[in-house]
Amino acid sequence: MRIKFAAAIWAALLSFIPFAQAADPNYSDIWWNPHESGWGITIADHDTSMWAVWFTYAQNGQPTWMYMSGGTFSEGKRRFTGDLYQTTGPSYRAAYASRAITNVKVGTASFDFAPPGLAPGVALFSYTVGAVTGSRQIERYGFGNGAPNWGTDFTDIWWDPAEAGSGITLAQHGNTVFGVWYTYGDDNQPLFVVLSAGAVQGATSISGDLTTTRGPWFGNATFDSTQVKVDPFGHLNATIDKQTAVQSFVPMKGAWNATRTDGAAFSKFFTQLGFGNAAPNVAPPPCLITGTCVERTSSSGGTCSYRTCSEGKMPDGYDSYGYPYGEIACSCSAETNNLSVACTASRPLVAVGQSCSAGQGCPVGSVCTTRLTGVQLCMTRTDFDRNMCY
Repeated sequence: MRIKFAAAIWAALLSFIPFAQAADPNYSDIWWNPHESGWGITIADHDTSMWAVWFTYAQNGQPTWMYMSGGTFSEGKRRFTGDLYQTTGPSYRAAYASRAITNVKVGTASFDFAPPGLAPGVALFSYTVGAVTGSRQIERYGFGNGAPNWGTDFTDIWWDPAEAGSGITLAQHGNTVFGVWYTYGDDNQPLFVVLSAGAVQGATSISGDLTTTRGPWFGNATFDSTQVKVDPFGHLNATIDKQTAVQSFVPMKGAWNATRTDGAAFSKFFTQLGFGNAAPNVAPPPCLITGTCVERTSSSGGTCSYRTCSEGKMPDGYDSYGYPYGEIACSCSAETNNLSVACTASRPLVAVGQSCSAGQGCPVGSVCTTRLTGVQLCMTRTDFDRNMCY
């Protein structure tokens, strides 16, 4: 955040855009301190309640996060106060297991969105975590070409109801999205992964580079931004689709598909987290009160690869020694087509080795391969590249 997270990564972000507070403000956004680049708070404000996640650094310099939910607004929505919690859980690389999730109250926190003596738009974040007590000025982080519009755009906190304990917060400013994936590292400790400048493509997709960071402990008297170190994590392609409206609320669901720098791929189903109002001045419908208004269309976790590849062809046949010549290389649909997306009921997931001739989805990391015989089967991309391309 200003964001010396790394100058090259953040250079694409546009200059600060002032946000005027409305009579009944909504605080959903990404918040930061311009003089303490490297940490921040994502806020999802649902009118009657708020969910805030503080991403910062542990005493050993590793990324960590704490969240605040179930708090209380007061003084005409000027203040919000509640408990701070921290969780540990299964690595993003591992299969989800609810028994691996621990949730511990670590302190309390409060927000004053109109503190006396500070400029309009500057808020005061105060916290007590164990023996650490502090207070920091924060303001909305300016980027993109618009203001967040919770209830209409992608700005919100998202989760997978089948994988409670982790989630994704998005702040959309027109054509750009700032996202934070709250998950766990290989040590089962909290880990956050940042999408600093996600490009909104059309009305349903987001793409951009992902990073992780290390930095100074939140318990230090001052925050030294020069100690913040950025590590590339990979690339993201995400899709979000609107579903059928339910009592003035339009539920959305999507697929978060991350490819790490080493080529490993990870996919997450996600939908809006239900709490407070479902949209501005819209009470939550019964389906949201009980959990979610969307359904998975696949038992695989909701993500399918619809990438297609054709085997290399050899129209000129073989020479006298049996070696092919005149071959034409394999062809695959473009990597940029965002083809690992939420499965659909009409194009459900099938396993590797099964037919995909009717447009079925293959497991993420696989392709629907058209063989020279005309047979279409799901095959891992690695096997396809090794065995079918010349």
